[in-house]
Amino acid sequence: MIPTIFGTTKTLTIYDLPSDIFNEVLDKLEPIERLPLRKVSQIFRTAIDNRNHGFKEIAIGIYDSFERYSTLRLDEKLIEYRRDYDDCMVKLGSRKCTVLNENFETLALKDFFEILKQKTKLELVQINLNVNVTKKDFRTKCFTNLLSTLETLKPVKAKCVIFELHPSEVAMVLPCFGELELIEIFSTQARYKLDELIYLEQWKMAKRFKGVSYCDAFSIPVESLLHFEHFDIHLSTFTVEDCLKMRNGLKKSGNFKSGRFRCQKLNRTEIAKVFKPDYAGEPSLEYEVNNEMFIIDISYGSLNIKKNNF
Repeated sequence: MIPTIFGTTKTLTIYDLPSDIFNEVLDKLEPIERLPLRKVSQIFRTAIDNRNHGFKEIAIGIYDSFERYSTLRLDEKLIEYRRDYDDCMVKLGSRKCTVLNENFETLALKDFFEILKQKTKLELVQINLNVNVTKKDFRTKCFTNLLSTLETLKPVKAKCVIFELHPSEVAMVLPCFGELELIEIFSTQARYKLDELIYLEQWKMAKRFKGVSYCDAFSIPVESLLHFEHFDIHLSTFTVEDCLKMRNGLKKSGNFKSGRFRCQKLNRTEIAKVFKPDYAGEPSLEYEVNNEMFIIDISYGSLNIKKNNF
């Protein structure tokens, strides 16, 4: 309260601060502390949206296990969104608040959108949709909202993406991104076909690919991997015919530096003979093509190929 020239008093608020001091206050806050301030007023929202959000990584997850909830990871900070009757309880560390009349997955997507809309290139964008396939309606609703958000923002700028999505979902989400360095897909499915992805520009332009699965899930024409500089993939099958296609593809793969095929059904002896017909059990082989020497390491369930000078 301060006296005025009219002899009355006035309550000062943060909005009465000079703009340079107001902005200095915002600049001193951690990026994670600015996010909830957007909801205070339009003045805060505008001021915060006009500066770099300061995050390098963002990961959104929507889950349906024992309970339905969402998460948003911003660098090392994790925000949780949980159902609270008709409202949403938001938790960051030990701090909690309730947002009235909001849905847990919708609110997480709104915050996800606010970070991505600044168009700052992120190191990593990760999307996990871990919803049981038996709950088809809920999964369809979540994915439709997620895809709509990404399509509004495209091209989303990121160096790396990690997806825990169904194959058809990845095929729709990936075109929403710009040029990528790394594409990583995690699968809990028994069979995961990547065929729809190999025609997408994001797939063709990426430098690295990683396909992670605990059940050797992925299937793909192996020659479609050789444009990557590096790849690591768990395959459902890897036959001698696949190995021949991969070996012959090395003649045309100028960018390729290293690749690993992981497959429990891999026949070590038969695969080795593709590179050395008189193979006699050596743990490592050399194979030369186009004046380039490749080192071939074959072990139980794994074939690793790399250029000798890499």
